[in-house]
Amino acid sequence: MEPELRSLTDSLEQLCAYSTPHFLANTPYEQNIVQLSDIVTGKTPGRNSINDVTLFCSVGLSGTEVVVAHEIIKMAEK
Repeated sequence: MEPELRSLTDSLEQLCAYSTPHFLANTPYEQNIVQLSDIVTGKTPGRNSINDVTLFCSVGLSGTEVVVAHEIIKMAEK
């Protein structure tokens, strides 16, 4: 099975608002970028395989995502 490439961002609106194009602009992958919140809430499925690759383009307060991810990992370890 071929690994799936998924691209995520914390805000599609903010990603598209920058004057400098993001790293996936004008590529076949641009139309497949989804918001992290859609994965977390189950609106969009996450990875299907351990071999899948996820690119995350943070355009918001990346420190917030790090803190939230750390807390989620701590909760999952309990």
